[in-house]
Amino acid sequence: MRSVACVLALAAICAPLAAAEPITIGYVDMQRVIEESKLGKQAFAALQEKYAEPQAALEKEEKGILQLQQSLTRDGALMSQAELDKRKAEFQERVSQIQRKAAMAQQELSQDQAKLGGGIIKPAQEIITELGKEKNLTAIFERTQSGLLYVEADKNLTDEVIKRLDAKTPKLASPAKELKDTKDAKDTKPAKGKGSAPAKDAKPAKGN
Repeated sequence: MRSVACVLALAAICAPLAAAEPITIGYVDMQRVIEESKLGKQAFAALQEKYAEPQAALEKEEKGILQLQQSLTRDGALMSQAELDKRKAEFQERVSQIQRKAAMAQQELSQDQAKLGGGIIKPAQEIITELGKEKNLTAIFERTQSGLLYVEADKNLTDEVIKRLDAKTPKLASPAKELKDTKDAKDTKPAKGKGSAPAKDAKPAKGN
Protein backbone atom coordinates (compact mmCIF):
# COMPACT_ATOMS: atom_id res chain seq x y z
CA MET A 1 0.00 0.00 0.00
CA ARG A 2 2.86 2.31 0.90
CA SER A 3 4.58 1.64 -2.45
CA VAL A 4 1.40 2.50 -4.33
CA ALA A 5 1.18 5.81 -2.44
CA CYS A 6 4.79 6.60 -3.30
CA VAL A 7 4.16 5.92 -6.98
CA LEU A 8 1.11 8.18 -6.97
CA ALA A 9 3.04 10.93 -5.20
CA LEU A 10 5.90 10.70 -7.70
CA ALA A 11 3.45 10.84 -10.60
CA ALA A 12 1.87 13.96 -9.13
CA ILE A 13 5.28 15.64 -8.90
CA CYS A 14 6.36 14.66 -12.42
CA ALA A 15 3.09 15.53 -14.14
CA PRO A 16 3.73 19.32 -14.27
CA LEU A 17 7.25 18.71 -15.55
CA ALA A 18 6.01 16.46 -18.35
CA ALA A 19 3.34 18.97 -19.29
CA ALA A 20 5.75 21.93 -19.36
CA GLU A 21 6.73 23.35 -22.75
CA PRO A 22 10.25 22.32 -23.82
CA ILE A 23 12.81 25.12 -23.76
CA THR A 24 14.07 25.86 -27.26
CA ILE A 25 16.82 28.36 -27.95
CA GLY A 26 18.64 29.87 -30.90
CA TYR A 27 21.68 32.07 -31.28
CA VAL A 28 22.93 34.81 -33.59
CA ASP A 29 26.49 35.98 -34.20
CA MET A 30 25.95 39.74 -34.47
CA GLN A 31 29.58 40.37 -35.44
CA ARG A 32 29.00 38.27 -38.55
CA VAL A 33 25.76 40.11 -39.25
CA ILE A 34 27.62 43.43 -39.13
CA GLU A 35 30.58 42.25 -41.20
CA GLU A 36 28.88 40.03 -43.79
CA SER A 37 25.51 41.68 -44.45
CA LYS A 38 25.14 44.07 -47.40
CA LEU A 39 24.26 46.87 -45.00
CA GLY A 40 27.36 46.18 -42.92
CA LYS A 41 29.62 46.16 -45.99
CA GLN A 42 28.07 49.43 -47.17
CA ALA A 43 28.69 50.97 -43.75
CA PHE A 44 32.34 49.84 -43.80
CA ALA A 45 32.80 51.27 -47.31
CA ALA A 46 31.19 54.58 -46.28
CA LEU A 47 33.55 54.90 -43.31
CA GLN A 48 36.57 54.10 -45.47
CA GLU A 49 35.54 56.71 -48.02
CA LYS A 50 34.97 59.41 -45.40
CA TYR A 51 38.15 58.83 -43.42
CA ALA A 52 40.63 57.90 -46.18
CA GLU A 53 41.66 61.51 -46.83
CA PRO A 54 41.94 62.58 -43.16
CA GLN A 55 43.92 59.43 -42.41
CA ALA A 56 46.31 60.15 -45.28
CA ALA A 57 46.76 63.72 -44.02
CA LEU A 58 47.59 62.49 -40.51
CA GLU A 59 50.09 59.98 -41.87
CA LYS A 60 51.76 62.73 -43.93
CA GLU A 61 51.98 64.95 -40.86
CA GLU A 62 53.43 62.07 -38.81
CA LYS A 63 56.07 61.57 -41.48
CA GLY A 64 56.99 65.26 -41.36
CA ILE A 65 57.28 65.16 -37.56
CA LEU A 66 59.50 62.09 -37.76
CA GLN A 67 61.77 63.85 -40.27
CA LEU A 68 61.99 66.88 -37.96
CA GLN A 69 62.89 64.63 -35.03
CA GLN A 70 65.60 62.93 -37.09
CA SER A 71 66.96 66.33 -38.12
CA LEU A 72 67.17 67.44 -34.51
CA THR A 73 68.96 64.24 -33.54
CA ARG A 74 71.37 64.48 -36.47
CA ASP A 75 72.09 68.22 -36.60
CA GLY A 76 71.23 69.42 -33.10
CA ALA A 77 74.86 69.53 -31.98
CA LEU A 78 75.72 71.84 -34.90
CA MET A 79 72.94 74.37 -34.18
CA SER A 80 73.12 77.42 -32.02
CA GLN A 81 71.17 77.21 -28.79
CA ALA A 82 68.61 79.68 -30.12
CA GLU A 83 68.08 77.66 -33.30
CA LEU A 84 67.91 74.41 -31.34
CA ASP A 85 65.31 75.83 -28.95
CA LYS A 86 63.27 77.10 -31.89
CA ARG A 87 63.31 73.71 -33.61
CA LYS A 88 62.39 71.89 -30.39
CA ALA A 89 59.46 74.24 -29.80
CA GLU A 90 58.29 73.68 -33.38
CA PHE A 91 58.57 69.92 -32.88
CA GLN A 92 56.52 69.98 -29.66
CA GLU A 93 53.86 72.19 -31.22
CA ARG A 94 53.47 69.89 -34.22
CA VAL A 95 53.26 66.85 -31.94
CA SER A 96 50.53 68.56 -29.89
CA GLN A 97 48.61 69.53 -33.03
CA ILE A 98 48.62 66.03 -34.49
CA GLN A 99 47.58 64.55 -31.15
CA ARG A 100 44.59 66.91 -31.04
CA LYS A 101 43.66 66.14 -34.63
CA ALA A 102 43.96 62.38 -34.05
CA ALA A 103 41.81 62.57 -30.91
CA MET A 104 39.11 64.56 -32.72
CA ALA A 105 39.17 62.16 -35.67
CA GLN A 106 38.89 59.16 -33.34
CA GLN A 107 35.96 60.73 -31.50
CA GLU A 108 34.14 61.45 -34.76
CA LEU A 109 34.89 57.94 -36.05
CA SER A 110 33.47 56.41 -32.88
CA GLN A 111 30.31 58.47 -33.25
CA ASP A 112 29.90 57.44 -36.89
CA GLN A 113 30.51 53.78 -36.04
CA ALA A 114 27.85 53.93 -33.33
CA LYS A 115 25.39 55.64 -35.68
CA LEU A 116 25.91 53.17 -38.51
CA GLY A 117 26.02 50.21 -36.12
CA GLY A 118 22.63 51.22 -34.76
CA GLY A 119 21.33 51.35 -38.33
CA ILE A 120 22.28 47.68 -38.71
CA ILE A 121 21.38 46.36 -35.27
CA LYS A 122 17.87 47.83 -35.16
CA PRO A 123 16.51 46.08 -38.30
CA ALA A 124 18.50 42.94 -37.40
CA GLN A 125 16.80 42.89 -33.99
CA GLU A 126 13.39 43.11 -35.67
CA ILE A 127 14.29 40.14 -37.86
CA ILE A 128 15.52 38.16 -34.85
CA THR A 129 12.21 38.79 -33.09
CA GLU A 130 10.33 37.58 -36.19
CA LEU A 131 12.41 34.40 -36.30
CA GLY A 132 11.87 33.74 -32.62
CA LYS A 133 8.11 33.91 -33.06
CA GLU A 134 8.13 31.84 -36.27
CA LYS A 135 10.20 29.07 -34.71
CA ASN A 136 8.52 29.24 -31.29
CA LEU A 137 11.85 29.79 -29.57
CA THR A 138 12.03 30.45 -25.86
CA ALA A 139 15.14 32.64 -26.19
CA ILE A 140 17.73 33.78 -28.71
CA PHE A 141 21.26 34.50 -27.50
CA GLU A 142 24.08 36.59 -28.94
CA ARG A 143 26.75 33.99 -29.72
CA THR A 144 29.88 35.86 -28.67
CA GLN A 145 28.49 37.40 -25.47
CA SER A 146 26.23 34.70 -24.09
CA GLY A 147 28.98 32.45 -22.71
CA LEU A 148 27.55 29.47 -24.63
CA LEU A 149 30.27 26.88 -25.14
CA TYR A 150 28.26 24.53 -27.33
CA VAL A 151 25.01 24.84 -29.26
CA GLU A 152 23.68 22.60 -32.01
CA ALA A 153 24.38 23.92 -35.49
CA ASP A 154 20.70 24.04 -36.44
CA LYS A 155 20.16 26.58 -33.65
CA ASN A 156 22.39 29.06 -35.47
CA LEU A 157 20.12 31.73 -36.99
CA THR A 158 22.91 33.99 -38.25
CA ASP A 159 22.68 33.06 -41.94
CA GLU A 160 18.92 33.55 -41.96
CA VAL A 161 19.24 36.94 -40.24
CA ILE A 162 21.81 38.06 -42.85
CA LYS A 163 19.62 36.78 -45.69
CA ARG A 164 16.53 38.63 -44.48
CA LEU A 165 18.50 41.76 -43.66
CA ASP A 166 19.97 41.78 -47.19
CA ALA A 167 16.45 41.54 -48.60
CA LYS A 168 15.46 44.62 -46.58
CA THR A 169 18.58 46.64 -47.40
CA PRO A 170 17.19 48.51 -50.47
CA LYS A 171 14.41 49.92 -48.25
CA LEU A 172 16.77 51.05 -45.47
CA ALA A 173 18.73 54.27 -45.22
CA SER A 174 22.06 54.21 -47.06
CA PRO A 175 25.06 54.41 -44.65
CA ALA A 176 26.82 56.83 -47.02
CA LYS A 177 23.76 59.10 -47.01
CA GLU A 178 23.56 58.97 -43.21
CA LEU A 179 27.18 60.11 -42.93
CA LYS A 180 26.59 62.87 -45.50
CA ASP A 181 23.48 64.07 -43.66
CA THR A 182 25.45 64.17 -40.40
CA LYS A 183 28.25 66.17 -42.04
CA ASP A 184 25.79 68.57 -43.68
CA ALA A 185 24.05 69.14 -40.35
CA LYS A 186 27.38 70.00 -38.71
CA ASP A 187 28.39 72.30 -41.57
CA THR A 188 25.12 74.25 -41.44
CA LYS A 189 25.03 74.57 -37.65
CA PRO A 190 25.36 78.30 -36.78
CA ALA A 191 28.46 79.27 -34.88
CA LYS A 192 28.00 80.25 -31.26
CA GLY A 193 27.81 83.98 -30.60
CA LYS A 194 27.23 84.83 -34.27
CA GLY A 195 24.08 86.12 -35.82
CA SER A 196 21.40 88.18 -34.16
CA ALA A 197 18.87 86.50 -31.91
CA PRO A 198 15.20 87.26 -32.61
CA ALA A 199 13.67 89.87 -30.36
CA LYS A 200 11.75 88.40 -27.46
CA ASP A 201 8.65 90.43 -28.27
CA ALA A 202 8.80 89.82 -32.01
CA LYS A 203 5.55 88.60 -33.49
CA PRO A 204 4.84 87.12 -36.91
CA ALA A 205 3.59 89.69 -39.38
CA LYS A 206 -0.12 89.63 -40.04
CA GLY A 207 -1.23 88.71 -43.49
CA ASN A 208 -2.54 91.42 -45.78
